[in-house]
Amino acid sequence: MVYQVVREALTNVRRHSGSSICRVRLAFAARPFLIEVADEGRGFKSPSPGGYGLVGMRERAAGIGGRLEVVSTPGRGTTVFLFGPN
Repeated sequence: MVYQVVREALTNVRRHSGSSICRVRLAFAARPFLIEVADEGRGFKSPSPGGYGLVGMRERAAGIGGRLEVVSTPGRGTTVFLFGPN
């Protein structure tokens, strides 16, 4: 499930961000673990109502007892945070 969330986040960077830079950061020292996928692309104000990617990512995060947060600023990029279960 974790792999699928990260894969979808990376796919979204490629399809939507327009960025040539993407960073993936893994932090396993703390509990819960944290995976961060960040780009420097277009960003957005709110997720598209027709898009299922973020919905699926949130469902997968919940499926492992974790949570997903998305922070995006138009013109500055998007960061997806996947927090593992407590």
